[in-house]
Amino acid sequence: MIKRFLPILLCFGLTASFAPIAHAGDRFDEIASTLGLTSAQKKDVADIVYESKEKRIGIKARSEAARLELEHLLAETTVDERAVMKSLDGVNAASADLRRNRVEQILAIRKVLSPEQWTQLAGIWKENREGRHDRHGDDDEGDDE
Repeated sequence: MIKRFLPILLCFGLTASFAPIAHAGDRFDEIASTLGLTSAQKKDVADIVYESKEKRIGIKARSEAARLELEHLLAETTVDERAVMKSLDGVNAASADLRRNRVEQILAIRKVLSPEQWTQLAGIWKENREGRHDRHGDDDEGDDE
């Protein structure tokens, strides 16, 4: 089960919005081999991923509840602007907590990896990001047609 979560993290990258750029699917063993991870490193990373995911579940639940409340308040016949803004603060706080969780996860993994492994992983992320842009046609964004 742990192997299912680790590939997602190892190919996890940051864009401006801190969204994952790609996931490795069943490529964990290949990536771990490429990086030369020891069994201790694999376990440490798996533990980091588990703890981060566990926290993320609660944050996502809080985020969904805040969004639901905001939608409800905005749908009311008479809008309570103060309540809407408070609810919006809750949505924004949950979003910030999700980004913080992802960054903390990356920093924790970075501490487990050697500088060389980190550099290799960054290269894998870059390749995945470029591949994703190519698949989705994002490289045509600047065209004036």
